[in-house]
Amino acid sequence: MKKQILLAFLFFFSLSILAKAQVRYGAKLGGNYTNLRLVHRESVPRIAGQIGALALIPIDNNDMFFVQPEVVYSMQGEYWKTGEIKTPVFLNYINVPIMAKFYFSNEESEFFVEGGPQFAFKIGDNIERLEMPNQKFKSFDLSFGLGLGYSITRDFEFNLRYNYGLLDSVEGDLENNNNNTSQLSFALAYILR
Repeated sequence: MKKQILLAFLFFFSLSILAKAQVRYGAKLGGNYTNLRLVHRESVPRIAGQIGALALIPIDNNDMFFVQPEVVYSMQGEYWKTGEIKTPVFLNYINVPIMAKFYFSNEESEFFVEGGPQFAFKIGDNIERLEMPNQKFKSFDLSFGLGLGYSITRDFEFNLRYNYGLLDSVEGDLENNNNNTSQLSFALAYILR
């Protein structure tokens, strides 16, 4: 897993070398609303946080199209509900989204849309009990994200993004379902000049 994280960081920084224009860096902080589809018969989403870094790499000369790679520590998972008892199924990831980002105009304050893959590396979990003895939560996940946001003077940005898992993230679940991750996030970013 260390090799995968190192490769993700190398990819993140190699994108900035390839860019023709000035790359801007920033930080982001936000919240997650997450769950795992079809793992448990009854589940309650987990509300938790995320924190990370990003790069804003221009692709055109009009200040409208960018690639935005990120490295984000993200608290995800859900609660497994049995009757009135909620059991934590908490999973912590290093997420590496690579978003194509398009501003609606080249104005300083403007709306934007974004979309792209997210590579997730599980770095920890807190699971009090498993539904099945052979149940395992995989250490890698791949999802696709779509988002919408607003930029204030291209320094402060608010965004809402939804990621849907493309891989089965759980082995040995009760009904052998395809258990996809689901993540709705809201974040505030500050981008340095």
